[in-house]
Amino acid sequence: MRKPWYISGLLAGLLIYFTGAFCHTALRLGDSALQPIPNETATLTALSERVKQPGLYLFPYEEDMDKAAAAWKAKPHGLLIYSPPGGSFSLFTNLAIQLVTDLALGLVMAWLFLHLRPASIGEGLACGLLLSVLIGLATLAPYWNWYGFPPAFVIGLFGETVLTIGLAGGLLAYLLRPGVPEPVANAARAASL
Repeated sequence: MRKPWYISGLLAGLLIYFTGAFCHTALRLGDSALQPIPNETATLTALSERVKQPGLYLFPYEEDMDKAAAAWKAKPHGLLIYSPPGGSFSLFTNLAIQLVTDLALGLVMAWLFLHLRPASIGEGLACGLLLSVLIGLATLAPYWNWYGFPPAFVIGLFGETVLTIGLAGGLLAYLLRPGVPEPVANAARAASL
């Protein structure tokens, strides 16, 4: 019997959450590209003395594209996500936010699959894989292209996206299938001929 779409979506969201946790903790997809800053103490001291506001900083920053191209050739360049001293970190809060966003993703996927109506688990996996490629190309490719995110980081996160969304697609195809299994429906059709 078909599960209500919202229950299926919440289950898919849980699968995305736990598969993502596995990808980060066991497989270290994307995380393996993260590394410490050399001479971290001196760098952090300089940042805390000079940068007072949290933000996303592009350096060197030039609005004129010709000047920006010349600056990128001559100077170090990159993207800095910065928070000044004094903030707090809560693993529980971050995990809770991740869970809520993954549940929302599962609900959106369930609504979409309810209208796509994949005929089999294989079609559901294929739909999930296509969605994951769409998500990866729309978000991760620009990070690599425009901001210089390391290829290992982008490829790792792309792999995680394909795995989590692909599996969620297969689960949704199974949970949202019509009440009569396909082999039984085919046998009934064949017998009526």
